[in-house]
Amino acid sequence: MEQINTQEEYNLALAESETYLAKGFDNLTPEEDDQLSHLSEKVRMYESIHFPMPLNIATNNL
Repeated sequence: MEQINTQEEYNLALAESETYLAKGFDNLTPEEDDQLSHLSEKVRMYESIHFPMPLNIATNNL
């Protein structure tokens, strides 16, 4: 699986994913379902590096 390396590739992967999501899960072909799964994993990996979520959320400042 190729990884996403740039913001442009990330945006393209999101746009492609959105076309599958707009079609609806029940309407995807097996190939489209596989492609969406691969895109989702690539996006998740990119986001974990470039947009990491904090491990501990401080709630005492709320």
